[in-house]
Amino acid sequence: MKIQLKQVRLDGDTQPRQFINEDVVNEYSEQLLDDKVFPPIDVFHDGANYWLADGFHRYFATKSNGFVSIECEIKEGTLREAQLESMTANSKQHGKPTSPKDKHRSVVRMLKDEEWSGWSNIKIAQWIGVSDVTVG
Repeated sequence: MKIQLKQVRLDGDTQPRQFINEDVVNEYSEQLLDDKVFPPIDVFHDGANYWLADGFHRYFATKSNGFVSIECEIKEGTLREAQLESMTANSKQHGKPTSPKDKHRSVVRMLKDEEWSGWSNIKIAQWIGVSDVTVG
């Protein structure tokens, strides 16, 4: 399904990376202009907002080319669910691999969270895509 870029919320702390890599955005922008088809972005719809959980580089590449809409997979869910999903997004087979610093950031975030800190080290490790030793 396509939705308008302006409908996609980026301000919900769903970006697990420390920064957006502009080289990747530029590469994706060029590929989009060459008609490359990327996987849809993942958004969570809470009834009012579409929270971006996966696809930040694709989102910014699409926007930089002046496009106004983007293919997305819409999941019904809350901002919190989008935040949780975002921490596992780049363990999938597509996209820019998550850096060790980005993974560390997600581990720390989960360990500081009231609910997620109750998960076992193994469960957190599996979710983020690191070893349980890293979580420990």
